[in-house]
Order: sequence, then C-alpha cells, then structure tokens
Amino acid sequence: MVKECHIMIRKLKRTLRYFSEGRDGMALMASTLAIFVVLILLATTIVPLMIGERRMAANVVVESKASHIAHTGLERAIQHYRRTRVPPQFSSVSHNTGTYIVRSDLLNDESGTPLSWCNYVMIRSRGRVGEKELIPEPPGQGNLKYKRWRIERNMRVILSSFPHAFLFSFYSQNLDNGVLDVGGSTVNGSVYFRGNIDSSIPISQDVYTPGGFSAVTGSVTYHSDPQPPFPYLDQTPYLTLLETASGYPSGDYVLETPKGKPVFLDLKTYADNTLYVNGKVKLTQVSVKGPGRIVATDSVTIISTPFQNDIMVVSGNATQIQSSLDMGSGVCVEEDGVIIYSGGELTVESSTVYGLGISMGRLVMNSANWTGAVLALGGASPSAPNLVQGSTLVGSLVAKNNVDFSSSTLVRGPLPLAEGKDIGLEPYVIPGSWLEY
Repeated sequence: MVKECHIMIRKLKRTLRYFSEGRDGMALMASTLAIFVVLILLATTIVPLMIGERRMAANVVVESKASHIAHTGLERAIQHYRRTRVPPQFSSVSHNTGTYIVRSDLLNDESGTPLSWCNYVMIRSRGRVGEKELIPEPPGQGNLKYKRWRIERNMRVILSSFPHAFLFSFYSQNLDNGVLDVGGSTVNGSVYFRGNIDSSIPISQDVYTPGGFSAVTGSVTYHSDPQPPFPYLDQTPYLTLLETASGYPSGDYVLETPKGKPVFLDLKTYADNTLYVNGKVKLTQVSVKGPGRIVATDSVTIISTPFQNDIMVVSGNATQIQSSLDMGSGVCVEEDGVIIYSGGELTVESSTVYGLGISMGRLVMNSANWTGAVLALGGASPSAPNLVQGSTLVGSLVAKNNVDFSSSTLVRGPLPLAEGKDIGLEPYVIPGSWLEY
C-alpha cells in the first residue's frame, strides 16, 4: 500500500508540472485532487489497522471476562466439594453476562492422563462469553450450519480428599520433642518430621524438617515456608453421634458366635442404619454387614470379626481390634473401606484394615496391616508412646507426637476418597495443579 502511494504521488507531480505552465486554475484543482487522493489512500491504510486493533482489544476484554467466569465456577466447585465431598457437576450457570460449566473426574485429568492417586479428583470449569454464532460447514458438507461460542476459557485444579499432611507417608508434629528413629523399619515415601532426625534410617525419598532442627547423622532437606500444617480435625460429626447414643438406655452390647453357628450383624436392620449403644460393645466372630454405623459411648472391642465396606465405628473410649483379617476390602472403591473413630487408645493387633482410622489417644499397631489413612492425636506420654511394631501401613500416617517404629514398613499409598462423608478433615488443593487453557 505504501509503494502504491509513492507511485500515485509521482504521477500527481507530473500532472502538477503540466498544469503549472500558465494554467493556475487547473493547477489548484489538480493540487486539491492530489491531496484528496492521498488522504483516501492513507484512510484505506489506517482505518483497517484501527479496526483490527479495536477488535483485538475487544477480544482481550472478552477473554478476560471468560477467564473470570471460569475462575468463579472453579471457586464455587472447590467450596462445594470441601463442604459436601461430592464431586461437583454444574451445567450452564449464568454469571456476569456469561455462563460456566463445571465437570469432575475421579480417574483422569483434562488431557486423559490418569490421576496419581484414587483419592484425587480433577475439577474443571469452562467459562463462556458471547452469543452463539452460526458458522457454515466446510465445503462439501452441504448448507448445514453449527453453533459455537464466541470465547471460551478453561480452568482445572486437582484436589486430594485429605489435608496437606497426608501427602507424606509419615508426618509428625512431634509435640513431645522426640527424635525420629524408625528402628529397623523401611519407609517408602517422603517424610515430614518436626524435630531432629536420625537420617541413617532407610527412607526412599526426601526427609523434610523445618528450620532449627538437624539430623543426628547425615543430612535432611529443610522444608521451605510455609510449612505443611498439622491437620485440623472437626470432631463434630463423631461427637454428635456419641451424644445421640448417650440418650439410649444404659447397657453393654455383646455378640458372640456359638460354635458352628455363624452370626451376622446387619446394620441395615437398625433405624438410620446405626446401632447406638450407651455403654460398651464387644463383637467376637461376628460378620458385620453394612452400610451402617456402630456407635458406643464407651469402649469397642472387635475380635475375629470381618467388616464389609462402608461401615463406621465410633467409640467414646478405647477401641481394640484383634485377629480381624477382613475389615473392609479396599480404599480405591466407592465404599472406601471402613472408618474408625476412637475416643481413646486405638489398638490394632494381627488384623487387616482398609480405610480411615482416627485415634484420640495413643496408637498401637502390632503385626497389623493397614491400607489407607491413620491420624494419631495422642501418645504424648513417655511411658505410653505411639507404637508401630511389625506392621505394614500403606497410605499415610499422621501423628501429633512421635511414633516408635520397630521392624515395620511404611509405604505412601492410596487413601480413601470418602465421597459424600463428613469425616472432619478438609480436602486440599494439590500445589501446582492450577491450569488455565
């Protein structure tokens, strides 16, 4: 376009010289015409550029609005999941002259790549702005037309069903100021310990500690701020059940299997699928069927008793599990294994458990196999510390105080999804999982 302007100007100069030879009136007309032509040429060059820049600026504004709408949908979805633990699915929600759609996936991320753990959920929000446009099909497709949105932006995030501390195979706040020494045990997964560490222990991944602490031997990695916080447990769902049980007549519940006569405890036969006992519960060689709950204001003792999935045990005092090899069958399934809340000490001996365990007192695991998550809030007494002896824990162990390990194996593994259940622990956004595209 600039080259054409130069050519036109040279032609106009020749014309001006022609008319300037005694032809004043014609020269003035030619000059005016030349200026007019130049202005037209400049206008045809500048105006399209201005229109293009204006269109680009408008697109930036619309894209920013679509991004904002997608972010709003994602924030709402995160809060919904934290509150209900149900993966959100929102369809075409209007917001700020646009709409957003939210979808969740328990298996894959937005590109189809499998999620790292079965307790992860990918939440995606799509923000849309502008009216739908009718777009002709490509040649050869007839006169059909399809609709598309003017601008779309997508955001996704990945959440864990458990707090930050459960990303480690072992996490200890170490309020009793002990030294971590796993005593001939094997740890497969990263560890966070708030205290001095005997780093000669066989741990396959990083060992983290906050500043101000050191390793007894060797070296450790100092975790940068902010430090992973100890998880807050909201006991309301468990204390509410115990309060309800306290309103029942006082008395213990004992159920044992006579020789040769199998006994079943079907929790679905009780109101609200819940067995409330204002006293102690003792089950010996009983098959417990769920879904349902066992709530006792005092202690609970379970001996050689298998549990189906989706069963909760809540005790106001100590809980003891002995020789029970089938308490749940897995955590990477919809039922999530079992949930055990012990108001006092939690003891697991020669048993296999799948699910979540919460101990308000000390934790004792002896020749036990646990797959899932364990939260130990007691064990501060030097004479009665948390003990894990000859046991295997696949998942994550989080303790407020130190744990004495002996000949055990800790492996970072799957945790329960706990879908739709109020377990008193808040889900956590995986760092670095925010993505806009």
